Order: sequence, then structure tokens, then C-alpha cells
Amino acid sequence: MATPSRGPKLEVSGATDPLKRPGFGPWLREEMGPYNGIAAASVDRVGRNVRDTLNTQDLLTGQGRKIITADRAGVWDFSNPNDENEWPIKAWGSQMELRAIQKRNSDEAVRAREAGIPKQKPSYGYKFVRLVPTGKVDHVEIDPVAAEIIREVAERILTDETGKITYATEATHLTREGVPSPTDRRAQLYGRPLAGSQWNAKTVHFILTSEAALRYLMRGGRPVVGKDGRPVRLAEPLWDRATRDALTKATAPKPRRRPLACNTAASGARSPCQGGGTSGSPRGV
Repeated sequence: MATPSRGPKLEVSGATDPLKRPGFGPWLREEMGPYNGIAAASVDRVGRNVRDTLNTQDLLTGQGRKIITADRAGVWDFSNPNDENEWPIKAWGSQMELRAIQKRNSDEAVRAREAGIPKQKPSYGYKFVRLVPTGKVDHVEIDPVAAEIIREVAERILTDETGKITYATEATHLTREGVPSPTDRRAQLYGRPLAGSQWNAKTVHFILTSEAALRYLMRGGRPVVGKDGRPVRLAEPLWDRATRDALTKATAPKPRRRPLACNTAASGARSPCQGGGTSGSPRGV
């Protein structure tokens, strides 16, 4: 969008605050060196609400820089009353278009939720099934490869008697074994290149304890309740609720043992007790 002779292309949604855009923002904040102005496909690429669009124009004009958009001929001249009036009109139109898009997306999300249609990415262990490659999701089913992997993780944690197997050690184990992360597994399913991302403890913990593993339709981290008052289930669960509750308990943070303070005979000062124990049963005194 910026044009320092022949500037970089800074494609990003116009709905983002211009000063905070990863590509455009540094130019507006004068962190990228000298440039002559900006070129955009239309005014709605400069900003998607009236305030941001007017503020960006005022900033650039005050800096003596040019603005060119492909939806009109020539350079914008804000000393010209026609251009000065046309800019906010286009900005207002951009804002109204954005509001219409947001309302349409919101209405579609509500419709899909009420119809039990998933709109988000499938949780690990599941995959979307489309009747045609680029069609809508027809239904959700278990991904046998991912399901086997995460079920083995759950079994190792639940059968561990040493206390050494945790979701953090499992994340390390999965990465070391070259098991594709959830993001890479989705890429595999859709025939896309793998990014080589690693597993992390937070991801493993979430998969093990989320109710998404019971294959409910989820929204905001909670199951969507249907008209019958029950959670909407999309497919067979990875495990039952009792297993999920056991995983939640097994992966819960363990309370830390604090050293005990004991009186010394000589000075009456307090120091850690020897021999361990709990705060209610001091030993070593």
C-alpha cells in the first residue's frame, strides 16, 4: 500500500486499525523510512470505519503525502471541496458495508448453531466430511489416526503410577516422535503443506479436558444446548464423561508442599524442619 518509489504490497483487512496493522502501521508511524504516499484498491482498503479512514487521510495529508485509490481517477486532492466531500462519503459507505457483512456473518453463525452445523475448525481427533471437495460440511466423524494417538496419551496419563507422566511430558513425547500437531494434522487431511509446528503442553491439556472430546457442538468453550435441553452431539465421543472427568482430575495442578517452620532451642528463631511432613505434623524437632 505504501509507495516509496515502488512500495510493498500491504494486504490486510480494512477493518483493522490502520496504525496497528502489521504491514501498514509502521509506515503510518514513520518507522520505515521516507515514502511518497499510499495506493489502495479502494477507500475501504484504507479503513472500514469513518473514524479510521478520516484519521488516516488527515495524518497522511498533514505529512504531505499522497493518496491514490483505484476506485477514482487521479490523486486525491483534499484542498478540492469535491474530493474533500467524496472521501467521507466513500468512508461512510465502507462502514455500512462492513456492518452488513458482520450482521450477515452473525446471523449465519446463529442459524448454523441452531441447526447443529459446526462452523469452527474440527477439534483434534475429528474431521469434517464434505460430499464435494469445496462444499459445505456434511457431517463430523472421528479421525481414526488422530483419535488413536490422543487415546494413547490419555491411557498413559491415567495408568501412570509414578507421577512422572504429565500432559507436558506427553507434548514433548509427541513432538520427539514426529507426530503432526493438530494444525499439521488438519493440513494433512486437506492435502496442504505441513508447517512443522510442535506440540505444546497447553494444547495437550485442552484436548484431554475439553468437552469437545465428547463431540458436542461447542461455542465459547462450552457445549451448545439444543431445543431438548441437552448438549448437541455431532459424532461419537473420543471417550466417555467419566474418562474426561478422570483426565481433568489427573491433569489438575498439584498443590505445592511448603517447608515447615520449627523453633530452634537456642534462639527461638524459626527454620525449616528436617524430615519433611505437612504443616500439621512437624518432624525433626
